[in-house]
Amino acid sequence: MRLTLRVLPALQQINCEGGFQQLKYLSIYECEQWEEWCGLEAEAVPWCPLLKELVIKYCPKLKALPPLPLRLQKLELQGVGLSDSPAFWVGSNCGGSSCGTSSSSTSSPSLSDLRIGRCGELTSVAGLFRHHLTSLRVLEITYCPKLRMSPNTVTPVDCFSLPSLRSLWLVDCGGSDGLTPALLMQSSPTSLSTLILDGANHITAFPSEGEFTSLRELRLAGCGELASIERLKSLPHLKELTIRECPKLVQAAAVDNLTH
Repeated sequence: MRLTLRVLPALQQINCEGGFQQLKYLSIYECEQWEEWCGLEAEAVPWCPLLKELVIKYCPKLKALPPLPLRLQKLELQGVGLSDSPAFWVGSNCGGSSCGTSSSSTSSPSLSDLRIGRCGELTSVAGLFRHHLTSLRVLEITYCPKLRMSPNTVTPVDCFSLPSLRSLWLVDCGGSDGLTPALLMQSSPTSLSTLILDGANHITAFPSEGEFTSLRELRLAGCGELASIERLKSLPHLKELTIRECPKLVQAAAVDNLTH
């Protein structure tokens, strides 16, 4: 079953009492007055247990999502008013962004595609990354300027392991103390084929030795501390390289190994 809600200017609530037991695809677009989900407090089972895809775009007043079912494969949030990320439903006492803290070590979400963009109030994605996202193949987080990965919100190192990741986009995610350094330092995925980094961060050299050996496409932009790309020569499969607006990069060594 698929449900699409689009351009409902008077919508303020979605009542989830009883759940949507057969729903697999849910898309909600341009509901500018939508503020909350209701009817979830008494739920002892996931509100939408079969949901595979959840897309919400341009709903600026929505401040929270219900706990997500472990079967969810795609989550896309664009222009939503969240300040904290959702988490996955892992038990009957789970609710809100604190869901899954104690059970995350045993839960394995099916999420393979995660895209978050233009969420101007979003400060943390810890609710998602405290789970083992071992199926995640695409991760895109763009234009979330308040996003931080501070000591109070950083998740355990082992929960950042993303062994299936193929494509990573991080664009304007919280400046030099944002998400980009944490993801790159705490996970070094050798499976990545596409990496896009755009915006302030603490990266001074790229790549680190032995990392990103499967990379085929690389874009670096606005990396204010980047001073060395000497090790790009060690990337045997690199096919496309773009570097711009990196003011401390004083020497761009020839990369003769670009494949064609």
